Order: sequence, then structure tokens, then C-alpha cells
Amino acid sequence: MIKIEDDCVGCPYCINCGKSRTPHCYCDKCHQEVDELYSYYDEQLCEKCLLDEFPVVIVDEEVSCW
Repeated sequence: MIKIEDDCVGCPYCINCGKSRTPHCYCDKCHQEVDELYSYYDEQLCEKCLLDEFPVVIVDEEVSCW
């Protein structure tokens, strides 16, 4: 999810830098703040949580992919 938060540090003589309405990205599953979110059905997930949704394919050396 994307939340708009107040990151104002209270500078004297405010020049309205825009930090009072700063977007922050939070994963819907682990709730950690991240730089990027990925849409997965109706959720916004971080890369780790997105990859957790898919099983890992293990290739046996005796099996040929051809």
C-alpha cells in the first residue's frame, strides 16, 4: 500500500519543500517499508513476498529440458 506521510522536519522559515506529503510504500503482507511494490491480484507486495507466492522449480540433473 502507498501511504502519504508527513516527513516535515520543521525547518525555520518553511519554503514548502513538499515533505509534508511524502509517499511511502509498504508491503501488504510483511508490512515493511520498501522502495518498490508489485501488484499481485488485489495486493501490493515487496519483491520477497511476491517471490514467496511462487514455488521454486528444482531441476534434476538426469532430466533433460529438451
